[in-house]
Amino acid sequence: MARSWLGKGIEKGNSTAPENQQLTSDLDNFWAWPSSDWEQFYINWVRYVQTVIPKERLLVFNVKEGVKPLEKFLGLDLPEDYVMPFVHETAQYAILLKEYRIRIISASASRLG
Repeated sequence: MARSWLGKGIEKGNSTAPENQQLTSDLDNFWAWPSSDWEQFYINWVRYVQTVIPKERLLVFNVKEGVKPLEKFLGLDLPEDYVMPFVHETAQYAILLKEYRIRIISASASRLG
């Protein structure tokens, strides 16, 4: 199954990549690929997507840019003080993790009666 999606991804990615950047790795041993092959797979896939999706329908988004590019692309009018939710900060992550643990324990306890 993995070979199927991976093979199609390689084929499509290679279709837009210059010859010297085409991936020729062995699909039977994809788990042993070096990180450079996975990086090239990603680069080729992004290039392919950017060629087949019309620019007005594709947002190439980096979360570090904040919410403004996403807001504009989606035609939203968010309040000026709106901040992107789930900022990856250790303190915020710890709070979320604690809340999920409490929910899981509560759900498990209620099932036990």
